Amino acid sequence: MRNINILLYALVALVPLCAVAQAPQSHSVTLAIHATASTGSDDYTDSTGSDGNVYSYRYTGGTGAGGDVTFHVGTPATVVVHLSGHDYDFDGVTFPIDPNHQLSR
Repeated sequence: MRNINILLYALVALVPLCAVAQAPQSHSVTLAIHATASTGSDDYTDSTGSDGNVYSYRYTGGTGAGGDVTFHVGTPATVVVHLSGHDYDFDGVTFPIDPNHQLSR
């Protein structure tokens, strides 16, 4: 009887470890850019470009309404960012806050 109890305890201890491991997740976010300032009621945010002109942008998609993406710690993840707007392109992607070097492009 004692061996059976030890085996059951071992199985119970392993089940939570298996449940924590999660499959990689992938989410899509869209960044829309306008070459004009926000109207204030269109959910866009104003930003001044390197040329001194005012542009407006809005993120959509992801796991939240505003382009936010949430993952569980330790879960491999991919976030694809689509750019919506005329004549715009990504010049570079940086991650200023990544002390453990977990993010890449």
